[in-house]
Amino acid sequence: MVQPIDDWNRNWKLGLIYECRVGTGRLMVCSIDLNAKRAGAASLRQSLLEYMGGAKFQPSATVAAAELRKALLRSDKAPATDQPAPTSSPDLVDPGQIRTMPKQ
Repeated sequence: MVQPIDDWNRNWKLGLIYECRVGTGRLMVCSIDLNAKRAGAASLRQSLLEYMGGAKFQPSATVAAAELRKALLRSDKAPATDQPAPTSSPDLVDPGQIRTMPKQ
């Protein structure tokens, strides 16, 4: 539904909001914090809830539960709850690369 492109050099298509069928159910995935106090968050949340509650929420794509689990968790096994989030990602900035502006 919403597919931004991360960077004009890399052009990775990202799934910001998508829907699919899993087994006999229907799933909506949204990686936006819809509880945030940002302009539009509450409106988007309400719109998505209304859409999912209506007759038009009929995802055409079907995904196997195992494939969805693998894509979302990046593993075939559920992560341990005491494990930190992975820090090696092409989208994460190394804190050593961040420079602060000198005070004037």
